[in-house]
Amino acid sequence: MQKRIFTSFFLAVGIFSQAANAEPFNFDFVGDNIFVAGSHGQRLGQIVLGSEANISGSVVASHYLGLGAGVNISGDACSGYVSQSPSANVEGTAGCGVDSSIGAMIAELSDSLLDYGASRTNVTESLTFDASQNIYNVDSLLLDSQESLTISGGANDWVVVNVYGQAKMGSGAAIKLEGGITSNNVIFNFAQSWTYREFNIGGVDINGTFLSGGRDYILGDGATLDDTRFVTNGAIIANVQDVDYVGAPQFEDGDYVNVPLHGAAVVLLMGAGALLYRRKQQKCCFNGVDLVV
Repeated sequence: MQKRIFTSFFLAVGIFSQAANAEPFNFDFVGDNIFVAGSHGQRLGQIVLGSEANISGSVVASHYLGLGAGVNISGDACSGYVSQSPSANVEGTAGCGVDSSIGAMIAELSDSLLDYGASRTNVTESLTFDASQNIYNVDSLLLDSQESLTISGGANDWVVVNVYGQAKMGSGAAIKLEGGITSNNVIFNFAQSWTYREFNIGGVDINGTFLSGGRDYILGDGATLDDTRFVTNGAIIANVQDVDYVGAPQFEDGDYVNVPLHGAAVVLLMGAGALLYRRKQQKCCFNGVDLVV
């Protein structure tokens, strides 16, 4: 049975002093990029896209960007270093520069959202979070097949879900938006943790904006990422198919957007049905793409 949570609370600080129900986040510095991996401290920004990924927008990686066979990016592919398969296609600019401050801005935004909110809960079964409460704190986000987290609210509402612990979603799980609330106003913010270092998903169906000051995103095969974007200081390892974000422009051939955004140290091993990684100083490959860390 699906549970609904309508808990109300008051914030002790004046985060909403400028306007009633004003969202405490601003993603203008991210622009319309769908994948953003920044560098901050010991966390280095890296993106690796597996074969046949179709990205309807731009991607930014401070340190390293690997594009597998058949990858298509309708916008720009910006990074300090780009390794591109001969059959990969970038309709915008490949190898454009990245602002070195992007990692610090990601960390600052993520940390600021963790300072506020109500008591913690766990998401281990189907639940609905209602926008009558704006900030939810979650210890564990663990959903199996056919289980879902629904975010309910109107077009002018916003919700932040802070995740402090383990975060995994099995194939067939979902994050749904209902009532008109939009992905740019639904933020999943993953706290940095020495114990829990990744957000790992299988063939899920999810919506929203995913933010972290340091976790890696391991995005598995078969995921439906319709109207999503992923921002982190760390690695984004995506063996995905189609990814789009409503806020991102749709590009025609020859058009591109200059992306004013720059980092990564992760080694990947492809396993049957899963993506595993370990951090080391070495060279490996991912679906035909050299990965130098």
